[in-house]
Amino acid sequence: MADLIIDNEFRDLIPPLSDDEKKQLKENILRDGIQDPLKVWQGTLIDGHNRYEIAQAHGLTFETAEMEFASRDDVIIWIIKNQFGRRNLSAYDRSILALKLKPVIAAKAKENSLANLKQNTDRQIFAHRDEESKQTETADERKTNAQIAEQAGVSRETIRKVEKIEAQATPEVKAALKSGEMSINQAFKEIKNAEKVQRQEETRERKAYTPPTELPADKVKLICADIRDGLAEIADNSVDFIITDPPYPKEFLPLYENLSKVAARVLKDGGSLICMTGQSYLPDVIRLLLTSLNYHWCLSYVTMGDKTQIWKSRVHTAWKPLLWFVKGEYKGDWLGDDVVTSTNKDKTFHEWGQSFGGMKTLIERMTYPDDIILDPFLGGGTTGLAALKSGRKFIGVDIEQSCVDITKTRIVEAFANG
Repeated sequence: MADLIIDNEFRDLIPPLSDDEKKQLKENILRDGIQDPLKVWQGTLIDGHNRYEIAQAHGLTFETAEMEFASRDDVIIWIIKNQFGRRNLSAYDRSILALKLKPVIAAKAKENSLANLKQNTDRQIFAHRDEESKQTETADERKTNAQIAEQAGVSRETIRKVEKIEAQATPEVKAALKSGEMSINQAFKEIKNAEKVQRQEETRERKAYTPPTELPADKVKLICADIRDGLAEIADNSVDFIITDPPYPKEFLPLYENLSKVAARVLKDGGSLICMTGQSYLPDVIRLLLTSLNYHWCLSYVTMGDKTQIWKSRVHTAWKPLLWFVKGEYKGDWLGDDVVTSTNKDKTFHEWGQSFGGMKTLIERMTYPDDIILDPFLGGGTTGLAALKSGRKFIGVDIEQSCVDITKTRIVEAFANG
């Protein structure tokens, strides 16, 4: 009987047996002996830890089989894949096990990317290296998740959920998952609900804040109102541009017809509506906006390094349409570029928030100083803050008073701090 080296990292890769499984294994070994060789690599045990423990406790003999691997990472990959083939694990346990492959696979992908980069001497590629490295990193991460999901025999969405659960769930929730008392979807929903409660608490804290000054009345007006009521608070033919980001889910589609009708009333002749939207219901959105406006163009709002999975269409999208509609006929200047590049979304002030930098770029490209810009789906107020910081005037409307309050606080603080 040989004394084998126990590597804690290798041992911890193997999901522990339940009490019943361990009892049954012990009974089988004491009755029949250890039938299969224990696998070792350079004298270190890599498969058969439970059998080895029982052998040590009861003075039993066993055989070993030496395995050949090029590196320690290759050993880790083998151990995990071996468990998939031998154990009847739940989807949760399989996902946890697969996630242990993530740093190994990611490191290998990075090595491959660097090797490919060194082989490529195209000057144009090197000129855009910084920009492309962000895209490559995101693509590698997606590929890694796909690979470990395939190894675990689960969906990539399951891997995403379990990774979040492992990072944020309480020990009690994890124990319930292991025992089968709770499903992955239930645990993930609990985490999302907790995040929502946290956002609500942060919103209440912001609402309780007392602004140092009042809003600049000559530059901004904030209104709590429902666009479905027509927004009578805004005068006819008084707005130069509407720049807005309505909600995307199917149940909100009727709001786009309301938006078209309000825009036709409040925009000046030749005034424009720039409407950010998703792509799942794009034909419906365009049809509804055509109710009272004329289609002019579709710009691209590129979200650098921030891709969204559209499960219905099986697409990873990295851009949003900016639908450009006009009241009457557009008579403005040429648009230099119909692609707006944004940084990552900012969810600090609203769960559907966009980045300040992206909105500021759009406003400065499309509008002129002192133009009056309306956003009838105010949200966290990013469009308003970007408009004011760009020297425009702003009218913001939202059905939620909390959104109006948050926006007011953001604008007041921005002006107070210069």
